[in-house]
Amino acid sequence: MKNFYTALWMLVILLLSFITNAQQATTKNINNLPDKKKLLELLQSSLDEVFKLTNGLTEAQYVKVPKDSTWSASQIVEHLSQIEDGFLREYFVALNIPPLSNQSNIFYATDSAMLAYETTPEKTKARGTNLPLNRYCSKADALRILKLNRTETMNVITNEPRDLTKIYSYRAKTNQVYEAKNMYQHFLLLIAHMKRHTHQLQKVVGGL
Repeated sequence: MKNFYTALWMLVILLLSFITNAQQATTKNINNLPDKKKLLELLQSSLDEVFKLTNGLTEAQYVKVPKDSTWSASQIVEHLSQIEDGFLREYFVALNIPPLSNQSNIFYATDSAMLAYETTPEKTKARGTNLPLNRYCSKADALRILKLNRTETMNVITNEPRDLTKIYSYRAKTNQVYEAKNMYQHFLLLIAHMKRHTHQLQKVVGGL
């Protein structure tokens, strides 16, 4: 009988150990998932930095073009609004398209590559609707639109019930290769884009 209770106790210990390990593994897996909270924090803090840099500018300073003919503060803010709007539209498109067939050549983007855009030396050229065209009448109006766009971005992230890493957008590259970017990476790139232009904005404000 003693041996029976000993064996039973050992079985209970093994069972408890299995449950504990399973719980730890589950917790580890949860912790490794992309964190929406962190994404939202980065979206908010990057917007706050733009407001911090522009709040003290007069209207004349806000629209003044630097001596090196780069964009003014107003043009940077307008560009950020246009990009935010474009990213939102791409997000809504991505929700409604099927994935590419398995026969397609797909290059999968990485999270670090999205964030690296903040400081990458290669420059891309704004075009089309992303160009600043003096759409807004005042600094207050431009910042209001930028904040509205960023709020909408944060709302769609908060309300999206699906895993953002399972929703993809695709861009055609060379030789029939497609770049697949999931929506978590999509928003990481949006954050990096704003931070990249914040560095530009800092130079503009510093030169006034």
